[in-house]
Amino acid sequence: RFEIIYKPATTLATDNQNMAGITVYREGHDFVIRSGKEKMTGVQVFDTAGRMILEVKEHAALIRIDGTTLPNGMYILKITEKSTVVNKKIIK
Repeated sequence: RFEIIYKPATTLATDNQNMAGITVYREGHDFVIRSGKEKMTGVQVFDTAGRMILEVKEHAALIRIDGTTLPNGMYILKITEKSTVVNKKIIK
């Protein structure tokens, strides 16, 4: 036998505070990355094999990635804001 104890003060989810401020969306052929509070210091684009395809080093709140240069597939964005790193997936 076992006993289940519910504690309302705890959660089983991960901490999404860092990811809440960054949004990634598609606008035409471009991928747009927008940060909420902090400016981004860089974005790296990796393919599914782990190879870095593209690196953008800008200190900006909005970064555009030209989607016409990317072949169809799934990509992982490594977005850096000061000392935090957020990973997002995109599909072209």
